[in-house]
Amino acid sequence: MPKEISGGLKLYAESFEHAREPFPPDSLVSRDGVARVIETMPAFDVVPGGMKFEPESVYDNRFVLKTLGR
Repeated sequence: MPKEISGGLKLYAESFEHAREPFPPDSLVSRDGVARVIETMPAFDVVPGGMKFEPESVYDNRFVLKTLGR
């Protein structure tokens, strides 16, 4: 990351450590996490008004599971 954007390596590393806390150690995406993202999307006009879809239709853990040997 360019220094002009990151504010320097130390600040970038500290920010990264704080930002990665919500990510699961095994990298699997949870249905609840996806549902929360879907719930917030209308607030940012990311999806057309009234559009509904189920969390299972927008994520797939098969690649991660295969990588983890499960």
